[in-house]
Amino acid sequence: MRDKRIICNRKKLYKSGKMLVTAGIFSAVIFGVSIANVSADSINNTSIAVAQSKNIAVATTTATMDKVTDTTATTDKVTDTTATTDKVTDTTATTDKVTDTTATTDKVTDTTATTDKATDTAATTGKATDTAATTDKATDTAATTDKVADTTATTDKAANTTVTPSEKSKSIKQIDGKTYFIGDDGQPKKNFTAIVDSQVLYFDKDTGALTSNSSQYTDGLVNIGNEHNAVYSLSSDSFTQVDGYLTANSWYRPKDILKNGTTWTASTANDFRPLLMSWWPDKDTQVSYLKYMQSVGLLSDDVVLSNKDSMNSLTAMALTVQKNIEEKIGLLGTTDWLKTDMDQMVDSQSNWNISSESKGTDHLQGGALLYVNSDLTPNANSDYRLLNRTPTNQRGQITTDGNQDGYEMLLANDVDNSNPTVQAEQLNWLYYMMNIGSIVQNDPTANFDGYRVDAVDNVNADLLQIAGDYFKAAYGTDKSDANANNHISILEDWDNNDPAYVKSQGNNQSTMDFPMHLALKYSLNMPSSARSGLEPDIVTSLVNRSEDSTENEAQPNYSFIRAHDSEVQTVIAQIIKDKINPSSDDGLTVSTDEIAKAFEIYNADELKADKEYTAYNIPSSYALMLTNKDTIPRVYYGDLFTDDGQYMSAKSPYYVLVY
Repeated sequence: MRDKRIICNRKKLYKSGKMLVTAGIFSAVIFGVSIANVSADSINNTSIAVAQSKNIAVATTTATMDKVTDTTATTDKVTDTTATTDKVTDTTATTDKVTDTTATTDKVTDTTATTDKATDTAATTGKATDTAATTDKATDTAATTDKVADTTATTDKAANTTVTPSEKSKSIKQIDGKTYFIGDDGQPKKNFTAIVDSQVLYFDKDTGALTSNSSQYTDGLVNIGNEHNAVYSLSSDSFTQVDGYLTANSWYRPKDILKNGTTWTASTANDFRPLLMSWWPDKDTQVSYLKYMQSVGLLSDDVVLSNKDSMNSLTAMALTVQKNIEEKIGLLGTTDWLKTDMDQMVDSQSNWNISSESKGTDHLQGGALLYVNSDLTPNANSDYRLLNRTPTNQRGQITTDGNQDGYEMLLANDVDNSNPTVQAEQLNWLYYMMNIGSIVQNDPTANFDGYRVDAVDNVNADLLQIAGDYFKAAYGTDKSDANANNHISILEDWDNNDPAYVKSQGNNQSTMDFPMHLALKYSLNMPSSARSGLEPDIVTSLVNRSEDSTENEAQPNYSFIRAHDSEVQTVIAQIIKDKINPSSDDGLTVSTDEIAKAFEIYNADELKADKEYTAYNIPSSYALMLTNKDTIPRVYYGDLFTDDGQYMSAKSPYYVLVY
């Protein structure tokens, strides 16, 4: 189960460089990708979710005829099971050419055996059951050799609900007498169709139990009343797919094509057509498809389309569109134009584009996926997932969203920082980085001396305590100033409550003097019309410098003029919005070319006396900050070297004055 949660709004891209206090980054970002079955209920409950088992392709357009029943997988020990239609019952397999279904190997028994629990369909041995499969035109007869196929397994108590798994179908499990397809999460898949051992299996949308496929392939949208559009085969080379999954953009090889819009002709290996030309997950999508094709001239403008139209009417219009598509393919000799049209059609549908994703503006990806506990995912449930346990809310005492001074998952989705296993791995990673020289090259001089915790207000504050405890145990940072100075660690803790929290924990890390950053910005770096006086540089700080006569009383802190994501990245974003791509929402989702053009403007602006974007008085700001006591000054790389280009390849206009 997934619940969308909008999280936060700042870009975090850390760049280290010469003269920065920190030597390492202490962060763990884990990106997860989840793939969920795509399904949608139609009016006939015929929607299909697809997946792939082993190397067998999965399809949603199995070749069927109105009177041909579907099948499910069996193995070399499963034979002779029942698959019936509305017109055929009992156990006698009949076709024009096949009259006998009696087994011919020692693993298959007679098809007329009975027991005291069932008649006409019960198996008389533990290895085989009674079967029949008849239709007017085709039948699925009982297998008589190791190539058993096209039958539905039954037990002596139930018909058409179980299948005996083979060595090739390990995902098929028997639970309480029913058959399920167990996914990677350990849970039965529902409303799910798979191809296992070359056989079609459909698992119920409510229970996940194996059921008959008859209605799945003959009712509603799946079968548009034209067997020519059935898939050529169930092999993977009959579909375009992504990691074994069919998507809205998938194409398939039909049995026949309506060549030039006039004549049904057997397809070749090169004759692929859009899946959405013949099959739709629901009625709304079919109507949207028809309306889009109408907009590109493949359906007459005088046709009125509505979700209230009957299925027969929509099917007829879909075939008209297909005829026009095939006629155009014949004229142009290519399907490239159709691919473009279909991609645009898919992109226009809310169920396949971002408009259905509740995109917001305060998370870097426009939102985040929050995994929550559910009875449907017992193996993935957690006793932890204590979200937003920031320094302000470490104990979870604040229950009102928006007052917790930070949001979980700034960059990654669902890193459960409250979980002891995650916290232990964070400690392992910190140990590895602090000792990387010794571990990798047996060179202690290549070890890191300290760390910087990024996005403090977006992780569980337990991690700060763990890191502080490690430094005290490993380096004795609580034993002497010398030890602490040799292993400095700093926090990117923007919130006004953070310094007090850090102090309450024993000042295990240096907190950010954010008030000093703002004082320098507004007294010196802004255009003259927006500047304050110089007074804030004296009194607006974690250290009150109006009475600066004390020693060793100030809270350990660091100060800075600019950072990669403060007064630099934001400036580049503004340049892109103003000068390069006005349609950009925030100037942060940009191309490489746009960034390059923005830096040309940025670098030129730094050389101007009257600046449009970049900061004023950078040397003066450093003169003040570097002469302050009771703080660790942090010099920004981009004030020594240009932010773009190769590392340290071009000096900034301020290099000589700052360095």
